[in-house]
Amino acid sequence: MKQMSRLLPGFISCFLFSSCAGSGVSLLEWVHSGGPQAQNVATILVDEKVPGQIFAALLNGDLYISGDDGLNWKRLSTIRSWTTVYQLVQDPDNGDLLYGATESGLYTSRDRGRTWSLLSPGGGESLPCHTVSIDPWKNSTLYLGTRTRGIFKSTDRGTTWLPCSGSGDSLLATAEVLDLKVDRSKPDIVVAALWGVGIVRSTDAGTTWERLTREITPLGFAITHVVLHPKTSGTMVYATDAGTLARTTNGGETWSITKRNDEAWRVLSLAVDPSHPDLLFAGTESGIIRSNDFGSSWTAMPPGSPQLPASLALGTSGGETRLFAYGAGVGVVTSTDLGGTWTHADANLGGATVTFVTGDPEGKILYAACGRALLRYDADRRTWEAATSGLSGGDITSVAFDIDNPSIMFATSTGEAFRSVNGGAEWAPVARNVRMSPRFMDTHPSIKTRMIASGLLGAFVSTDRGNSWFQSKPVGNKVSFRSLTFTPRNAGIIHAATESQGVLVTNDGGLSWEAARYGLTSDSILAVSIDDAEGLTYFAWAPSGECFRSINKGLEWSKYAPPWNTGDRLMVAVDRLHPASVVALVNGRDLYYSATGGTAWVQVVQNGPRHDVLSMYWNARSGMLAMGTRDSGVYLFNLGPSIREMLEE
Repeated sequence: MKQMSRLLPGFISCFLFSSCAGSGVSLLEWVHSGGPQAQNVATILVDEKVPGQIFAALLNGDLYISGDDGLNWKRLSTIRSWTTVYQLVQDPDNGDLLYGATESGLYTSRDRGRTWSLLSPGGGESLPCHTVSIDPWKNSTLYLGTRTRGIFKSTDRGTTWLPCSGSGDSLLATAEVLDLKVDRSKPDIVVAALWGVGIVRSTDAGTTWERLTREITPLGFAITHVVLHPKTSGTMVYATDAGTLARTTNGGETWSITKRNDEAWRVLSLAVDPSHPDLLFAGTESGIIRSNDFGSSWTAMPPGSPQLPASLALGTSGGETRLFAYGAGVGVVTSTDLGGTWTHADANLGGATVTFVTGDPEGKILYAACGRALLRYDADRRTWEAATSGLSGGDITSVAFDIDNPSIMFATSTGEAFRSVNGGAEWAPVARNVRMSPRFMDTHPSIKTRMIASGLLGAFVSTDRGNSWFQSKPVGNKVSFRSLTFTPRNAGIIHAATESQGVLVTNDGGLSWEAARYGLTSDSILAVSIDDAEGLTYFAWAPSGECFRSINKGLEWSKYAPPWNTGDRLMVAVDRLHPASVVALVNGRDLYYSATGGTAWVQVVQNGPRHDVLSMYWNARSGMLAMGTRDSGVYLFNLGPSIREMLEE
């Protein structure tokens, strides 16, 4: 078999190049799935001076520009490599002057984004900042909201800075400032949303401050956003991290809740239409909502609006108000009729970072997690669509399917567990009666009522399809399952690959677990596979390229030499219904396939896919291999049964 591995690259080239097989389409080649697209947009700025010009900053610090309202984009510069840009702001009078609030400090450009330099209020250090605001009456005055040092003020466009700590107020001096606004009608009034402090206001241009809310809202949530009415001083709206929206018309003396907290509607942005000062939009985890009376009441947007986690940018271009919605799963879409209709505006604008990819038992439907968003891919139609309505609580960490009905699905985020009965179109929380904080959840392929989960409080098991849960033994241990391998000949035996505890094994279907680490020299295991030829031989795969084999069902392990080296970067995908079928990606380039759990390997491709792969999914029945990448969406590889038969001959 190793001899075949050495000879195979020449064999593969006959598939890859038309000179070997006429002009036919290659069988063994990477194919982009067509998405998800443009999920890594961090913020958008509409140029108020040049009609049609839009700026978009990506999560990696790159700045893109469009001159045709988002139809086409090109990379303009890098503000700072691999630095999240939280906000872009344009000087009201000098359109060439831009500011970028980033996790590495405040940057400025004097040539409309072509070059950038650091403006440091921290005495030479890079001080992380979330937001910057310009005095509309005196553009040389800037207010900067930092992550750990409160609010700073500059009166010379950022050359020098002074802290606005309110006469030494320790809370203000160390606060994380999430949002910051200057009153357009009375620029001595500055309002900020501070984490753990609430809404604060200065009426003397930052010299002294007063609190307008308690640290935590009456409903128990922290305030994250604030917006001021463009024409009516004293009228403002705040949003919380759980979706509550509140409004005041008397400068914060009293507040009225205008939208109650809804965990699926966590507010991600607030934006007011400069041409219609009573028109307010909120980007939430479940799409966009709008208010025609500046936050007194809220309504959902018309059908066709984004129904995924979305932030919103507004601006006037050529006298016309443009809305740009962006976020994981949304890409970038734009509207010129206040949200009535939307069109994509993300051609050539970055890509998607897919942290988790999986598929239904047939291997025809894929699900990709892009941060908080879950997207669904239909292999027959070759289209991506949202599958996130109702999901909340943070980034998506796992997805599982009911063995009898794949349209019944389960998903976990960093803080919650959910169930869908319609293939991901809608989700509802489950397991709220148990404080288990699941980060991983899976269904048993043969014990149809059994489910297994793990999280901050240990491993849990359900015997009624997730309706109720109890803790597995031993109780109280933090467990981080990466994957589960179910033994085909014995439903009770399950091996769990963990992030820091090696391999755990259960003989009773998940009711109790014990370590299976004797001989394992790595605590971090990606997956466990099984050699069907014997039924007793198991393989454990480590991210560092190491392989371990057990010939007694995982009780003892010893080193085993695969056709790559220890120290190589390894990713492994095991078919959950056929655990002898394994695909391995080595150093992000070389692809291997094994039909024997890892006893023998065939090298399928060298020097591909040439992308930073973060996640893999393999379905032996359909032959679909999917890879989630950083910034480039999902790539597919055809490794169907007929091809595998040729490779194994």
